[in-house]
Amino acid sequence: MQAAQESVTYVFCDVNGLHETETNSKFGHEAGDRMLIALASELAKSFGQDMSFRFGGDEFLAIALDERLDKVQAKRYFLT
Repeated sequence: MQAAQESVTYVFCDVNGLHETETNSKFGHEAGDRMLIALASELAKSFGQDMSFRFGGDEFLAIALDERLDKVQAKRYFLT
């Protein structure tokens, strides 16, 4: 974070419905794992591997340094 000159933006991601009645229950845990890997890959492509983190079962964090908010928001559209 010390590399930031002007701003630090945090993007938190939580995969809704992974464990309850959605992906894992309908398609199996392997499908859920593939989905998590795909999300991690997209975050790494958008924010960089060194700025993308998995910190829980289905929770992720991405960090953008010194990027305009509209640019960061454009990166997150693949998540909605």
